[in-house]
Amino acid sequence: MKKIVYAIHLLILVLAAGCVSFPKQAFDKGANAKVQTIALLVVPPPSDFRVVNIGGTGAAFGLIGAAIESSEEEQKSEEFTSAVAEQQLAFGRSMTEALTRELQSASYRVVLLDQRPVKKSETDQDADYSSIHADADAILDVSFVQAGYYAPQADYLPWLRVSARLIASKTKQRLYAQEFSYGGQVVTVENVEHIPGPEKYAYGNFDALMAKPSEACSGLQAGIEPVARRVADQLR
Repeated sequence: MKKIVYAIHLLILVLAAGCVSFPKQAFDKGANAKVQTIALLVVPPPSDFRVVNIGGTGAAFGLIGAAIESSEEEQKSEEFTSAVAEQQLAFGRSMTEALTRELQSASYRVVLLDQRPVKKSETDQDADYSSIHADADAILDVSFVQAGYYAPQADYLPWLRVSARLIASKTKQRLYAQEFSYGGQVVTVENVEHIPGPEKYAYGNFDALMAKPSEACSGLQAGIEPVARRVADQLR
């Protein structure tokens, strides 16, 4: 079953440029001037780290070829996730701290809530926030949708995909929505804002990636501050 999931995942990424879009809603500062206190939901860490070769030979042979290759990608993903497991929790904590700093610099009062909405998945556009009650004007929900290293052509490059939603505390209406990608330009997807990463985090093959797991992890962590800054900038 996992092999099929990974094959579909590969296929979606390859086709995403022309077929997929994600919700985007700019924050209307004028209409929401009363939003002065934001309840930031503590950001959970990525569930795992994927290592995927988008330019692999399997993708050239359709879904069956991708399925064969995906079994190798699954194993590589598990090995890399295990190698950086000790640093995994730091991603959620670091993103929470970075968002707090950036929101405060944008003149918001920030309170932390260790709660999560009810979601079918992190990409769920109809997440249920009804159980979250905050002493704040709005609720900011930021989450890692995907994280890992992707090889769009040759080198494995760091890649994060992050979802950000601002929800009115009382009405639970969406006030802002934006998806971000960070690192290597894997695919161009409508409504997903891309933030390029440092070129120094590039690995020619999986062995080179696994030889420096701490450095590779730093390549992903380097995306936290830029993403948090963009979220705050778009809420100014």
